[in-house]
Amino acid sequence: MSHKRVSQLVELTSTEIAGGDLFYTIDVSAREGKRLSASSLVNYLSISGSLQSSSSLRAISASFADRVLGGNVAGTVSSATTAVSSSHAIRSDVASTASFAITASHAMNVVAGTSTSSSWASSSYSSSVAVTAQTANTAAFLLYTGTANGTASYAISAPNSISSSYAKTASYLGAGGSVESASYAGRSGVTGLADTATTALTLTYPNSATASYAMKSENFSNNRFLDYGIFLATSQSITSSQLDSVQISSSTLTAQQTDITAFGTVILPYTSSVKVDESLSLVIKSRDTGIESVIDSIPVYFDVSRTVNNWDSLMSGSLKIPYSLAGSASMYGDYMILVSGSSDKIRIEPTRTNRFNLASFGDNIRVASAEYPLFNITPTNLSLTWFTGSHVGPYTSSRDVMISSGSNNIESVEITSSIVNSIRYVWSLPNLKSFNCRNSVNLTFLGGMPNTMITLSCDTGSISSISSLVNTTMSYFNCGNNSLSSVPALPTSLSYLNCTDNFLTSLPTLPNSMSYLNASHNWISSLPVSMPFGLTELYLNDNLLPSLITSLRTGLLTMSIADNSTLTSVISALPSTLKRFEIQNCPVPSFASVTPSLLYLNATSCSLSQASMDSICSQSYSNSLWTGATGSLYLNGNGVLLGSTITNYVNPLKFGSTWVIEYDT
Repeated sequence: MSHKRVSQLVELTSTEIAGGDLFYTIDVSAREGKRLSASSLVNYLSISGSLQSSSSLRAISASFADRVLGGNVAGTVSSATTAVSSSHAIRSDVASTASFAITASHAMNVVAGTSTSSSWASSSYSSSVAVTAQTANTAAFLLYTGTANGTASYAISAPNSISSSYAKTASYLGAGGSVESASYAGRSGVTGLADTATTALTLTYPNSATASYAMKSENFSNNRFLDYGIFLATSQSITSSQLDSVQISSSTLTAQQTDITAFGTVILPYTSSVKVDESLSLVIKSRDTGIESVIDSIPVYFDVSRTVNNWDSLMSGSLKIPYSLAGSASMYGDYMILVSGSSDKIRIEPTRTNRFNLASFGDNIRVASAEYPLFNITPTNLSLTWFTGSHVGPYTSSRDVMISSGSNNIESVEITSSIVNSIRYVWSLPNLKSFNCRNSVNLTFLGGMPNTMITLSCDTGSISSISSLVNTTMSYFNCGNNSLSSVPALPTSLSYLNCTDNFLTSLPTLPNSMSYLNASHNWISSLPVSMPFGLTELYLNDNLLPSLITSLRTGLLTMSIADNSTLTSVISALPSTLKRFEIQNCPVPSFASVTPSLLYLNATSCSLSQASMDSICSQSYSNSLWTGATGSLYLNGNGVLLGSTITNYVNPLKFGSTWVIEYDT
């Protein structure tokens, strides 16, 4: 049979599935497609239990199932241990033996069930385990029925509970009106001040600071500003004092406001009539990108004249001056935080270790000693190739030899080994212009680059994250065939971007300097409002574009959007400069007018109507008469052309202007 996309195959319904049927599956670790039988999938689910079931007709064993019951359980629950809706069952129509269902420890409500063993009363004024309790002052494991309950331990719904050991601070609470701390809460719709919700299945209140093991955390946010205390400098000399590594994390994976205060003493040597005019600065520097920022600075000034009437005398000495610096920044990741003077005329007091106070909206701050940030790779004995200033080289040796030769002189580095698994501090090579680590199949992260960087090639690896590149002067960037879900922020100087074969769903802001963009074979479903002014080549093949709605700038020469199976409309007008356009295998019924410069059009296997194909052929014929140029036109796979189209346009193009034209007959 002919090759088809998955979306074009005949659908197999649930009633038709047999154990020997096969599914197409992506093995992420091996990065390849594999087959999976229906029977194997059933075995996997029965062993791992890792998928959440919202409705189960027949649950043999369901430990802590979120909702086996979606409103109806029509099948037989043979054994259901501690499940929210089968063990701890909220409702179980028929249960033959269920340690927590019909024989009903933790049974909440049994409707028309057959109780083979009923150890406790089905209706009770004071009932430890009530099957159905309409009225109860004290009812452990009680399902709330709408009337006021005084005390309800393990209440599934207790908005009116006056005092409840597991409602106000609610372990095993099903749905509570107001909950301060909800451990193991099934759903806590409004949690008053739930600072800790351990194993909360659904946590919705915005002030819930921590939801450990939360199945779903709706509108979760951390608005607590935490003071993490005072930390002693991990490294200190007479020129600087610093925290080597400050790792700031956030559950939202975004930068959080962090306040930093530094305390210490500075030594100020002086000589009369020699003015001291320096400064002391508080600096943060990202260990991932190398980007640094001064968040506070204070002047250090001293000026004293010679003794009056004794002009040959000089007065000299030193002062010890306490200082404090304070600043704030949005931070996420690994940083160095340091205090340094503007010159050697001022020094850090060596006998008193500086203090740093840290406070942040971040979830956690970890301070540790760390190595000095010099370019590094692992394994460390891998062979590197590099060039120095004026492109002298190549030299080939280890990282240690390269660094000892003088990192300031290195302009180009190539890692030729495919087994490298870590590359750090590339930004510490201050004059690096070109870096190549392609085919590094074990590499998952790539940090920042120096601002001198021009060319970066990191394609064909396993990289899932790349630090921001906005600080560079890069013009060429190839990150294709990796595992990226987003492209890092790009510099305004970039002209070439290849990000094919990743997992992108959208594109970043594209600089107007860009002339080449290839983002094919991704999951992109939307485009920027407009494309860069300088763009001449655009490739967006095999994505999930529903339509082409973007401003295409004059100057675009080649555009390919083939194999977008969801593309049903082309709203954008084709630029007058376009020479080559590929849109094959896209279900579009028509698109904008063919421009005079268009000499190659591939619209194979689209959904073009006869009228649309007639218009395309007519415009192509007019263009040929106007320009005298020859071209190619592929319309096969769209149905037969009108006879008048063939007579009036196709034949004159084929035989008069020697165009290559393919169409259905």
